[in-house]
Amino acid sequence: MLDTSFVFALERVLVPPSAPSFEGFRQPGTRGGIEKRVKILTDGYAAYAENWASELDAQTRRIAAAFPVEQANPNELQEFIGFIEEVEDLAEALAVQSERRHKRSKAELKRVSDPDLVRMYQSGDQRLCEIERKIVERLLKLALFLRAIRAEADPAAKGGPTFEDPEDLRRHLASVL
Repeated sequence: MLDTSFVFALERVLVPPSAPSFEGFRQPGTRGGIEKRVKILTDGYAAYAENWASELDAQTRRIAAAFPVEQANPNELQEFIGFIEEVEDLAEALAVQSERRHKRSKAELKRVSDPDLVRMYQSGDQRLCEIERKIVERLLKLALFLRAIRAEADPAAKGGPTFEDPEDLRRHLASVL
């Protein structure tokens, strides 16, 4: 039987932090004040994202420590596969959302005439994009980890060929396709 109690623990920490918006920060002020506000905003988001990632890692370590798993029944596997797909869908949605936010930010910056302000906001936006990219990577890494767990719990996933040499794997995949 597959112990799915960890799925509930993961669901509590699964949703990552959302990127903040610079909209309220694009107001008149001194360059130093604006730069400070952008830094505070991006630093806060980075810290929040790092805390989220640490909690996600802690849950993942708990899952890894709970193995080996016993064989799961087909209903449990289907539920588990559904959860994995939710994680992958969340990662994809976040990637799309990040790209849209970045495009919106670039469009807004075209209306800013001060090159120093544009540089400050671009720097902050690039940092937000980097943080979002790391969040998406964490979610995809989690999905791969969960797929490995599913493979351990699924008797049908066992017994296939294994390959030490990448060329052997390529030949096998070419023959299957």
